Amino acid sequence: MEKRIHRYFIFYAAGFIIFTLGTVAAVIYEIFAGISIPFQIVIGICYVLGLIFFIVGRIYDFFKLNQIMKNQDSSKQYIIDKFDERNVSIRTKAKAKVFNLFAFNVFPVLAILMYFMNTLALFFILNTYMAFIFTYYFYLTKFQKQL
Repeated sequence: MEKRIHRYFIFYAAGFIIFTLGTVAAVIYEIFAGISIPFQIVIGICYVLGLIFFIVGRIYDFFKLNQIMKNQDSSKQYIIDKFDERNVSIRTKAKAKVFNLFAFNVFPVLAILMYFMNTLALFFILNTYMAFIFTYYFYLTKFQKQL
């Protein structure tokens, strides 16, 4: 498995950061109701750009995998790398780390926030999904460098 940061990870990170900025701006807007319309436009732009970057990362990942599978030699190498015992243990360790982090730290706080701010619940859920993916790839690259 490659020990470098994949290009689609940059799209994930950019999408997550921009979308999070939009969510923070929306929370500020909810707290200080009555802020001008340009601020609402900025919130919408942050949401749209964040989702676009995140979706572009997923599409790039799909096309890269499709291109690898078309070439017979690279597809064999990809399958060997994908199911190699070391790489499987790295992915499993990264998934377990993300699950523990989110299950015991993030979800209780998220549940409380969604209870008090029901209008922003969808955006918090999308933001949490992006945080899952972002954190998974962070730990994946970290554990790849360690082993």
